[in-house]
Amino acid sequence: MSDRLLLTEDENFFFVISRSRELAAQFNETVDIKRTDMGWAIFVSLNVYESINSNEYDESDDDAYYEDPYSYEDPHEDERRLLTEELTEDQESWARSEEDGWYYED
Repeated sequence: MSDRLLLTEDENFFFVISRSRELAAQFNETVDIKRTDMGWAIFVSLNVYESINSNEYDESDDDAYYEDPYSYEDPHEDERRLLTEELTEDQESWARSEEDGWYYED
C-alpha cells in the first residue's frame, strides 16, 4: 500500500465503502480502505488521485462565482410591475357614480 495516496478520510464506514466501490468501478482499479484514528481512509493509485483532483472545484475561483447573499431577484417582478401599471391606468377611469354602484368609463 506504499504506492497508494490518501484520497479521503471519514468516520462513516458506509460512505467510505460506497465511495470506494464507485471509484473501483469508475477507474477499473483496486481501491484500498484502512482504519485510521479519524475512522476510515480511502487510498488510491496516483493515476486515480490525479484524475479526481484535477476534476475537483478550484477554490481560487470562488470570487468569480460569488453572489451577494443579500441580493434577490424576484421571478415575478415583471408580472407585478405590469399589473401595477394596468391598475394605475385603470384607477384613473374609475369613479363613484352618484347612483348606486360603480361605473367604468368607456
